[in-house]
Amino acid sequence: MNKKTETRITQACAIAIARGLKPEIDLEEQLVSLSRDAASALLNFSEDYIELEMIKVKPTERHKHHGSLMLADIVAIADHLHLNITLVAASMKHSHVSGLCQTKLKKWYRRYGFEDSGVYMRRIFIKPAEKHTAEMPSVVATP
Repeated sequence: MNKKTETRITQACAIAIARGLKPEIDLEEQLVSLSRDAASALLNFSEDYIELEMIKVKPTERHKHHGSLMLADIVAIADHLHLNITLVAASMKHSHVSGLCQTKLKKWYRRYGFEDSGVYMRRIFIKPAEKHTAEMPSVVATP
């Protein structure tokens, strides 16, 4: 792993802690596991982007916005670090394990700015527009 990726992982964990998440790091694999209450997520870091491996919500806690809160935290971390996010939106096949069906899952990710690009969905970080301030003309005092 290069130093830049290691620094991003360290920064991501600091942001996660500040947002009330519990991070666990595997530097060798470049993975960060996040958890809070009924939700957990697994992130794979590279130099230029984060791959969201999974978001998991306890079956008894589904449809109570735990997954949405976790995804909002992941988006906030990526935005703070100016990183894109990629993922494969794959619904589980077994109904006792599954959350959303494939169609609803992709729609859910789209609400957070992800675009479907075939196999992957991705969210591109867009830098906020820089504020341009007009130069103030110099004022010359007159007697």
